Amino acid sequence: MSRPWQDTYEATFDGAHLRVRRRDRGPVRCGWDALYRIKNDVAGPSARCVEVFPPRDELVDEENMRHLFVVPDGVLPSGLHGWAGWAIRVPA
Repeated sequence: MSRPWQDTYEATFDGAHLRVRRRDRGPVRCGWDALYRIKNDVAGPSARCVEVFPPRDELVDEENMRHLFVVPDGVLPSGLHGWAGWAIRVPA
Protein backbone atom coordinates (compact mmCIF):
# COMPACT_ATOMS: atom_id res chain seq x y z
CA MET A 1 0.00 0.00 0.00
CA SER A 2 1.37 3.42 -0.95
CA ARG A 3 1.74 5.79 1.98
CA PRO A 4 3.45 8.93 0.63
CA TRP A 5 3.09 10.67 3.98
CA GLN A 6 5.73 8.28 5.36
CA ASP A 7 8.42 10.20 3.48
CA THR A 8 7.84 13.13 5.85
CA TYR A 9 5.97 11.77 8.89
CA GLU A 10 6.16 8.82 11.21
CA ALA A 11 3.24 7.54 13.24
CA THR A 12 2.96 5.21 16.21
CA PHE A 13 -0.27 3.70 17.47
CA ASP A 14 -0.97 1.67 20.61
CA GLY A 15 -4.64 0.96 19.92
CA ALA A 16 -5.92 4.12 21.58
CA HIS A 17 -3.31 6.84 21.10
CA LEU A 18 -1.95 7.87 17.69
CA ARG A 19 1.21 9.98 17.70
CA VAL A 20 2.34 11.78 14.53
CA ARG A 21 5.62 13.63 14.12
CA ARG A 22 7.95 14.71 11.34
CA ARG A 23 10.93 12.52 10.65
CA ASP A 24 13.21 15.57 10.96
CA ARG A 25 11.51 16.46 14.29
CA GLY A 26 10.35 19.83 12.91
CA PRO A 27 6.89 21.28 13.61
CA VAL A 28 3.99 19.14 12.39
CA ARG A 29 2.16 21.53 10.09
CA CYS A 30 0.14 19.09 8.03
CA GLY A 31 -3.41 19.92 7.07
CA TRP A 32 -6.57 18.10 8.10
CA ASP A 33 -6.58 15.95 4.97
CA ALA A 34 -3.03 14.68 5.58
CA LEU A 35 -3.74 13.92 9.24
CA TYR A 36 -6.97 12.15 8.22
CA ARG A 37 -5.07 10.00 5.71
CA ILE A 38 -2.51 9.08 8.40
CA LYS A 39 -5.35 8.23 10.82
CA ASN A 40 -6.98 5.97 8.22
CA ASP A 41 -3.72 4.22 7.33
CA VAL A 42 -2.58 3.64 10.91
CA ALA A 43 -5.70 3.43 13.14
CA GLY A 44 -8.07 2.31 10.38
CA PRO A 45 -10.78 4.01 8.32
CA SER A 46 -13.52 3.11 10.83
CA ALA A 47 -11.68 4.64 13.81
CA ARG A 48 -13.22 7.84 15.21
CA CYS A 49 -10.42 10.01 16.59
CA VAL A 50 -10.20 13.34 18.36
CA GLU A 51 -7.37 15.79 18.88
CA VAL A 52 -7.52 17.48 22.27
CA PHE A 53 -6.73 21.13 22.90
CA PRO A 54 -6.37 21.25 26.70
CA PRO A 55 -6.73 24.17 29.07
CA ARG A 56 -3.51 26.17 29.34
CA ASP A 57 -2.67 24.83 32.82
CA GLU A 58 -2.78 21.23 31.47
CA LEU A 59 -0.73 21.87 28.34
CA VAL A 60 2.27 19.62 27.73
CA ASP A 61 4.27 20.93 24.79
CA GLU A 62 7.67 19.28 24.97
CA GLU A 63 7.94 17.86 21.47
CA ASN A 64 6.80 18.60 17.91
CA MET A 65 4.08 15.97 17.82
CA ARG A 66 0.32 15.71 17.16
CA HIS A 67 -1.80 13.36 19.27
CA LEU A 68 -5.08 11.77 18.23
CA PHE A 69 -7.13 9.54 20.50
CA VAL A 70 -9.51 6.80 19.36
CA VAL A 71 -12.98 7.29 20.83
CA PRO A 72 -15.22 4.23 21.20
CA ASP A 73 -18.58 4.25 19.41
CA GLY A 74 -21.37 5.91 21.34
CA VAL A 75 -19.15 8.15 23.49
CA LEU A 76 -19.37 11.19 21.22
CA PRO A 77 -22.05 12.30 18.75
CA SER A 78 -21.58 11.07 15.21
CA GLY A 79 -21.10 13.47 12.30
CA LEU A 80 -21.58 17.22 12.24
CA HIS A 81 -25.32 17.13 12.85
CA GLY A 82 -25.06 14.81 15.85
CA TRP A 83 -23.75 17.69 17.96
CA ALA A 84 -27.03 19.64 17.82
CA GLY A 85 -28.36 20.02 21.32
CA TRP A 86 -25.05 19.54 23.08
CA ALA A 87 -24.56 22.36 25.55
CA ILE A 88 -21.19 23.98 25.18
CA ARG A 89 -20.14 25.72 28.36
CA VAL A 90 -17.15 27.97 28.10
CA PRO A 91 -15.95 29.57 31.34
CA ALA A 92 -16.06 33.35 31.35
